[in-house]
Amino acid sequence: MTSWPVLLNRMKAKVFLLPENLRPFFFRSAILIGAASVFLGFRLWMLNGHLPHFSEEDNPASFAPHLTTRFLTYSYLVAFNIWLLLCPTTLSHDWQEGSIPLVESLWDPRNAATLLAFASLALLGVQCIFRSKETERRILACGLLFLAVPFLPASNLLIKVGFVVAERILYIPSLGFCILVAFGTCKMFASLTSSSGRTLVSVATLIMLLCFCRRTWVRNRVWESRETLFKAGLQTLPHNAKMHYNYGNYLKDIGHRNEAINHFQETLRLYPRHGAAINNLGTLLSEDEPERAAEYFREAIKLNPHHAKAYFNLANIYNNRGELDSAEALFLRALEIDPQYMNVLNHLASLKQRQGDVPAAEAFYRRGWSRYDYQVALYHCGKCLELEPTHVVAMTNKARVLRHLNRTGEAEDMYIRALSYSNNAKTLQSLAAIYYNTDRPTQALETYKEALVLEPLNLDIQLQYAQVMTRLGLYKDAELYLSEAVQTKPTVIELHRLLSSVYSLQHHYQDALRQVEIALELNQIIDVETKAELLFEKANHLKGLNRREEAQKTYEEVLILNPEMGSCLLNLGAIHHLKAEYKQARIYYMRALTLDPKNEILIENIAKLNRAESKAKRTSQD
Repeated sequence: MTSWPVLLNRMKAKVFLLPENLRPFFFRSAILIGAASVFLGFRLWMLNGHLPHFSEEDNPASFAPHLTTRFLTYSYLVAFNIWLLLCPTTLSHDWQEGSIPLVESLWDPRNAATLLAFASLALLGVQCIFRSKETERRILACGLLFLAVPFLPASNLLIKVGFVVAERILYIPSLGFCILVAFGTCKMFASLTSSSGRTLVSVATLIMLLCFCRRTWVRNRVWESRETLFKAGLQTLPHNAKMHYNYGNYLKDIGHRNEAINHFQETLRLYPRHGAAINNLGTLLSEDEPERAAEYFREAIKLNPHHAKAYFNLANIYNNRGELDSAEALFLRALEIDPQYMNVLNHLASLKQRQGDVPAAEAFYRRGWSRYDYQVALYHCGKCLELEPTHVVAMTNKARVLRHLNRTGEAEDMYIRALSYSNNAKTLQSLAAIYYNTDRPTQALETYKEALVLEPLNLDIQLQYAQVMTRLGLYKDAELYLSEAVQTKPTVIELHRLLSSVYSLQHHYQDALRQVEIALELNQIIDVETKAELLFEKANHLKGLNRREEAQKTYEEVLILNPEMGSCLLNLGAIHHLKAEYKQARIYYMRALTLDPKNEILIENIAKLNRAESKAKRTSQD
């Protein structure tokens, strides 16, 4: 068996067989290739050993069915990138989705550019090896390696990447390009003997430097903000679907809804299978045209069955209709795709709360916020606003985090700041909730009213608006508003339930009873607790109508479903108390007392029961 020292000696002997002038070149090349391999291995380790997954819209050439098309296109992209270094007149932050048509034929004239590019690179490589002066070989090798090696991982020739062309991958290759240009200029200058020729080269070099400096200055201004970047992209590549999608997203964020819709529609005209654009178009239409929006969300899901946002948005459509079963199924599917989707967890918690399943609601809330580091989130939101002070999404996210940190005043200021840039219904809803929770119901009412102007069919806002009216004692207004809402959404249990409560507060028990009975007849009650609560409300209305026998039977139905409902035990005890059935009344009172020993009404009723029993006992003795 060969030992390590012997093996190393053999390897050294083979290395020394190389020509003396080539050893430094191969040594430097080995270092660069080794370093690149280490970085590539680290990148794969960060990705858990898997290459990232890309869609066809990211890099159409990677999804071309023919090997020839892929090879010719990848090769042409090398020439295209070299041309960007030589003449950066046409620059864009994104070259996806058809910006550069595929090279599908050997007779495509662009293949000539490919041959010229690779021939030039090959010639440089030959010069690196056979140049007589070692210093020149080193300069050429350094320039060529800087030009080629950093570009290889992003060239599609080794692995697939998620873009067609990207200016950012030319930063390090541009160092090699500058070295080669400087070397060539010096050689050209040295080869000229006439002063006029040298002057011409000097002037041309100066003009070239000035042109490149000006181009850099102009390009830097393009990157000042999202708006300037996306507008520049549209000017450069108006036929690029991704450009219209990016600009549409920007317009959506700043509240320019109609313009955003136009750009998303243009995106789909250029690239009909753009799932994200379909989803965003549905989001914008969901306020005024929920049925049409739902079709867009279904189409997005059809194109991409793992599109969590599309499932979430479609679930919201069903949720606003009051179709809670369908909404829950879609929320759960979105959560299955993305278990850390905060909005889904919050909406599921809200849905469960509306259904009366408080333990499940609390579980979803805890699941969402237990993994959330508020201070870290606050820091990142602040950094985002430092970079872009008008970023509305960052403002609302920061406000949400501040609320959870109980910094309500700061959260309120941040919501108001966000609304100064974009009048968004969800932001208005959050601000109204702050007003309501800080005992400012009048301001809350006005803010909810503004939100309803933007999203008149948003169920959550409708319910909260009616609740605020009820708190302010505007029972007639709440009754009128909820009656109209029930006409448009007759299958929503919560609307009937809240309307029943408004009738009850006005002592209109017959109307209140009718609304609860309608809610009980709907086929959406899937949990026992919600049904028990509705039956309890029905029993209360029957009690208000002095229909005690019916109320008693309904309370007994409630206890079958939920034996631990203390308020039901109290009311049932009170009915037996009024009927002079003291023994049964005491049984219910004592069960209620074990659940709520500090209930003052219950303690008072037990005292009255004791006096009534004593009086009845004395009367029987007399």
